[in-house]
Amino acid sequence: MFATQTIAARATQTGEISRSFSPREDVQASALPKRIADLLRDAQRTAREDRGEAERRIQEAMALVQREGLRLLEAAAPGELDRGGLAPWQMRRIDAHLAANLDGSVRVTDLAAIAKLSVSHFSRAFAASYGMAPRDHILNLRLEQARAMMLDSAEPLGRIAIACGFSDQAHLSNRFRRAFDVSPNAWRRQNLRGAALADMGSADPAYA
Repeated sequence: MFATQTIAARATQTGEISRSFSPREDVQASALPKRIADLLRDAQRTAREDRGEAERRIQEAMALVQREGLRLLEAAAPGELDRGGLAPWQMRRIDAHLAANLDGSVRVTDLAAIAKLSVSHFSRAFAASYGMAPRDHILNLRLEQARAMMLDSAEPLGRIAIACGFSDQAHLSNRFRRAFDVSPNAWRRQNLRGAALADMGSADPAYA
């Protein structure tokens, strides 16, 4: 047994498991305990006759333990890992989905499914992570995209509204005025004029 422990310790200290050995992918989760026990038993039996074979079996057993640990961490509910909100992998997937679908229909049920949570659990975790409800966050993203398009393009407001996921220009105008206390057209004129003056000032010392 001492020989087996020595081999296992050396494999762990040198990092050989993570660098040079991959566990068999066909081992089912339900069979892992028995497989690991069999490998360690075989390693103990062969340690005196063939240290290389014993070390290989220990590496496989420990790699299986590592793989199962990672699987359990990824599958764990966010509340088990971080009771304050969503896990980083969930936020990355949600952000990517929103960025790709902001011009269309974005449903909270779809976001919850991406995060692998119930709608109620997802809504609470989302608010804890983003500081607001999912619908409010989606609206903010759409308004920010609309403002960027107003400054960076000459597209009419009707097209900008559709591109940002609003039903029409009136819908955009209503939400925009509520958020910024100014109409989209007025905001666009003010900011385009301000940008033009800033450009003139940088080019002509008289405007400095």
